[in-house]
Amino acid sequence: MASELLFKCRFSDSGRGFGFAEILEENGKEDIFIAPDDTMGAMTGDTVLVHKFRRGEAGYTRGNEGQVTKILERGNTEVIGTLYLQGIHGIVRPDNEKLHTEISVRGTDLAQARPGDKVAVRITDYGKRRRGEFIVPPEGFITAVFGRADTKEANYAAILHKNGVPTHFSDEVIWEAEDMASRPITEAGRTDLRDLPTLTIDGADAKDLDDAISLEKLADGWRLYVHIADVSEYVKEGGEVDREAYARGTSVYFVDKVVPMLPVALSNGSCSLNGGEDRWALTAIIDFDAAGNPTAYDFKKTLIRSDVRGVYTEVNDLFENGRDSAFAAKYAPVLDMLFHMQTLYGVLRRAADVRGQLNLESTEAKILLDDKGIAVDIVPRQRGEAEMLIEQFMLAANVAAATWLNGRGLPCLYRIHEDPLPEKIRAFAEFAHNMDLDVSGVTEGVSPRRLGQVLEQAKEKDIAEVVSGVMLRSLAKAKYHEKPAGHYGLALPLYCHFTSPIRRYPDLFVHRAISHSLDPSKRRPAHPAESARVSSEAEVRAVTAERQIEDLYMAQYCSAHIGEEFDGVISSVCSFGIFVRTEKLFEGLIPVELLFSRRDTAVYNEMTMTLRAGSRIYRLGDPIRVRVAQAEVATGRIDLEPSEAIAEEKAPTAQKRHGRSHVGEKKSFGGKRGESSKRSGHGEHRGKRPGSNRRGGGRRGNPKGNRRAK
Repeated sequence: MASELLFKCRFSDSGRGFGFAEILEENGKEDIFIAPDDTMGAMTGDTVLVHKFRRGEAGYTRGNEGQVTKILERGNTEVIGTLYLQGIHGIVRPDNEKLHTEISVRGTDLAQARPGDKVAVRITDYGKRRRGEFIVPPEGFITAVFGRADTKEANYAAILHKNGVPTHFSDEVIWEAEDMASRPITEAGRTDLRDLPTLTIDGADAKDLDDAISLEKLADGWRLYVHIADVSEYVKEGGEVDREAYARGTSVYFVDKVVPMLPVALSNGSCSLNGGEDRWALTAIIDFDAAGNPTAYDFKKTLIRSDVRGVYTEVNDLFENGRDSAFAAKYAPVLDMLFHMQTLYGVLRRAADVRGQLNLESTEAKILLDDKGIAVDIVPRQRGEAEMLIEQFMLAANVAAATWLNGRGLPCLYRIHEDPLPEKIRAFAEFAHNMDLDVSGVTEGVSPRRLGQVLEQAKEKDIAEVVSGVMLRSLAKAKYHEKPAGHYGLALPLYCHFTSPIRRYPDLFVHRAISHSLDPSKRRPAHPAESARVSSEAEVRAVTAERQIEDLYMAQYCSAHIGEEFDGVISSVCSFGIFVRTEKLFEGLIPVELLFSRRDTAVYNEMTMTLRAGSRIYRLGDPIRVRVAQAEVATGRIDLEPSEAIAEEKAPTAQKRHGRSHVGEKKSFGGKRGESSKRSGHGEHRGKRPGSNRRGGGRRGNPKGNRRAK
């Protein structure tokens, strides 16, 4: 067996005996077909070693074929599903339909679970297969019982459990946090900035206010102060709170709750920059010239007092109505400064556009709940000038922190976003060309500015949101790293996260490094490489959990609207059907068998992202009217079907293209709306929950797709 024919792969079970293995090496481009006799009992998600047959060696198919030679790592050691009884034994039917098997549980291992309960089961034996079929099913024991499988509460708890999101702090962590939070706040060793006009700007219901801003107008520019809660003064490296924060990595933001990284005594107490209260801060001081170019950076340990607790909607009203705003009196102590901030924001935004920062189009969903916690509506989340102002100011502070530490050779957890892979850019260019966009120069090494020009064309054609979704999947994932590698989407050579130490561990790491640079007696943060890896993994866990909880609420909303029709846009096209994102911002699947006549054979073209049979064609971005057929809260799955008019008379054709049923909203790579108000969003500056439009990009229809590029 030639070594060059051995590949490390991720296995996927087809459910029909055979499977496919996705090559994990960077140069791997195609899946490998695995015949029923050659799976070696692998299950979906397993990491396997595959021998790839030479062309024609096996003869099952005309494509790549191989044989699993070793299971390197099991992808499913614990499975979430619903318990059923079979005699005195139980069987767990996994929520993940791709596992294509049930797990047997002995009567003594049921952990008092009842039939119909949502449970977690630890697999102890992976069973036996013959010709790809299980002749002895996998076996395990129940490790957790979440409640009745048809309830939102049980599924909510199961998602948190599956993604390793802890919901409680130990007594030791709480005691230490409360002890540290009770320390008296003094000005010893700090620069007193309490006389500097200062305000916070957040959502109306925000409780953890970790950033405040001040501004001075200079003769030839501005001096911006970004005050960030000095969490490193409270959370000491190696303590109980620090170990817990390191393990959590990030706060997790759901529709109706927050799972914080730090206990409330710190996150909502001594580290929250509440109006009228003295607080310790680590302040970034940045001078800008008239063109918005930073000319000087400084950092200081400070004592601040916020004069006004600002709210986005109020500040937006001020920006729109000026001194005639109903909120002018409340903001009187900082009103002139706010208008100078508005001017500086405009200058910085233009500078970002000149630099080539990518501004993707997306519409983020806001799920509204009634007093019983039931999803009753889904509306577009609004983002005004105040949100984007904070976004730009926080981005500037993040750049300042990365530049400061890099220039001093100190450890930092950089936020890096690598250049897109050549094959991804080629695929995007072909897609964009098929959408009648000019893609000259969109080749290997393409600049973010050039991609931005493609987005501008798409905006003119009213297809910006669709093109943005495909572009996002063509980009690399942003991550943390101990070495600087630039941020492609922001078009910046140095970048890190500094502005959200209450919510993100990498920011706390950066604070400790800056504090050490100001006072070498303070401990220098250790193990940047390991911290970067753990933080990146924690971010993925949080995003996955947030996504699944949102799917749960979307399905709950749709379950009350079965049979109702909505206008939508095709958000993803795949061989088994199309995904449609509706005017209410939920996404669902229309299976291929509902799109065409039974006598027609559908042909899927991955390059043009079309599904065609006869004269009927479905294309990414086409408008379509759909009906809600089914919604399953347990899995977050929404099934749609074409409305009768569309299915029988008005099916999209090759000539009917580029329509949209709703208007997208610009979202910046640096956006706080991206990471916006503390409930959602995920730009590159402030640390609010990630929320770029994951559905619009068609993540289900492209399982290899890349949702996050920040």
